[in-house]
Amino acid sequence: MNAYQKFDQLAQQVTDEVIALLEQGKVPWQKPWTSYGLPRNYLSGWHYEGFNAFYLHYITGERNLTTPYFLTFKQAQELGGRVRKGEKGTPIIYWKIKKEAEGSTAGQEEEKEGHAIKFVPFIWTVFNIDQVEGVDFALPAPLGRNEMQLLEACQRVVEHFPCRSPASRTAEHRPTTPQTRIGYSCRS
Repeated sequence: MNAYQKFDQLAQQVTDEVIALLEQGKVPWQKPWTSYGLPRNYLSGWHYEGFNAFYLHYITGERNLTTPYFLTFKQAQELGGRVRKGEKGTPIIYWKIKKEAEGSTAGQEEEKEGHAIKFVPFIWTVFNIDQVEGVDFALPAPLGRNEMQLLEACQRVVEHFPCRSPASRTAEHRPTTPQTRIGYSCRS
């Protein structure tokens, strides 16, 4: 199976999982963070982005994992640990960029020097640190906020939101810019 077929297989698997959740009335992208933040690689500190962030957040909740920190099998070994026997990893996508001489252009973008840029998906398997033993993971304290603190934080956002135009009660479209604006009022 080539890289594109593996990517298509993973995309279909995730699509099926999301559809099944939606049919059950669950929305997997609501609150895509935990008290530890968004999913990241424990060793590098790299925050996963795009599909990987979405999927790893979903996996963290679905498997009732305690943190959104992940490692590859090799990274767990580098830290002196090992993945517990029988644990199932989670596939993520890494896109490699390859430059190729002129020729086939399917799935490629042309570059000025006569080369094409080709994006090739690679599937990696990562494990949550809950699935790794033999490592004493140093974790930051979880960010805990009570309901009142959350409301205060939201209120600060509202109070400091920039007001760019006077209050208006109508919607307007300016043909000279790609904007449609709906009137809103600003506090003094």
